[in-house]
Amino acid sequence: MNSRNLQYPDPLEAKTADVIREEASRWAALTCSEELPADLKVEFENWKAADVRHISVYEDMFSLMADFSKIDGLSEMAEHEGPLSMERFLDGLRDFKSTTKEWARPIFWDPAKIGAIAAMGMLIIFGLSAAYISSVIWPSTNSYITQVAELKEVTLPDGSIITLGAMSKLTVQFSDNERRVFLNNGEAFFSIEKDAKRPFYVVTEGTEVRVVGTKFDVRRGVTGIQVAVLKGVVQVVDIENREEQKKKPSMQTKILHAGEKITDPYRGDIKQVEKITGAMPGAWRQGRLVYASVRLADLVADANRYYKGKIVINDSAIADLSVSISFRADQIEEMLESLSVTLPIKVVSQMDRENNIVNFIISPKRANTI
Repeated sequence: MNSRNLQYPDPLEAKTADVIREEASRWAALTCSEELPADLKVEFENWKAADVRHISVYEDMFSLMADFSKIDGLSEMAEHEGPLSMERFLDGLRDFKSTTKEWARPIFWDPAKIGAIAAMGMLIIFGLSAAYISSVIWPSTNSYITQVAELKEVTLPDGSIITLGAMSKLTVQFSDNERRVFLNNGEAFFSIEKDAKRPFYVVTEGTEVRVVGTKFDVRRGVTGIQVAVLKGVVQVVDIENREEQKKKPSMQTKILHAGEKITDPYRGDIKQVEKITGAMPGAWRQGRLVYASVRLADLVADANRYYKGKIVINDSAIADLSVSISFRADQIEEMLESLSVTLPIKVVSQMDRENNIVNFIISPKRANTI
């Protein structure tokens, strides 16, 4: 698979990858096994916000644990007395692939299979990475990641092209029967070559997009997954609750045609199909961000993927304000200044002298504020 950067950001100075993986595995173990208490929730959110890489690494670890929880006999493997050979562990993973048809769909943690955490310990003991484990299960697996304000174009073996948006991550897994992509973070535009014998799937946070050949955009928003179609037809399925899908198939599955979009909330049923207004899907590939009647919170989340500082909304009362605006990806500061004029908000800049960047705080504009 070939990839090329469309824009190069300055390298981030941060912790080593090993340290991040170790921290992410601890958070994944905590969040998989039980509901976090209030103080730990705050600490967890602060940790995720501290480095752009934290969320994607954490999601890899969480997903890996969730997948392991589905392996029959995992608990017995974890409780095995005496040394556990590398061969036996990897054989278990290969058996997992051959006997589990729906292993890739998102699942919730089952406390009864706490042995999955022991499996994560095996990864640390053996020095195996999530990518290596994935390569055992799927022979053709590649991961791609972008940093702040970076775009990357990826050409897949079948000729399909994926454009990965800023601060995004995806994993590509091809087999003889299907083509599957996991969007772990951010946004991606897909231009998919037709192959009736190998359907193409995009999976992200409880939503699955099924296509044969088409052009469409998928974005992980603040409140849900947005899918917009430029060409062809796609099927959007809420796979988070298979039982509900069987009971209410029309509520959990939607068909999108060119010029249509839809949102699948992280909680609740898929929204109704809507016509696309304004810019067509994938306009951000040309460096221009266009929004029509979106929530301020969603706009800020996107802007943070293109701005090296931090933009924070400090009052949830303004998070749902409706915004329509168009600007270049390198004009974040100008965009914020414009919003402070057109919306009942004020934007305050704060200089981070240690990192030589400017952060912005967005708050409601009070009646006595000039």
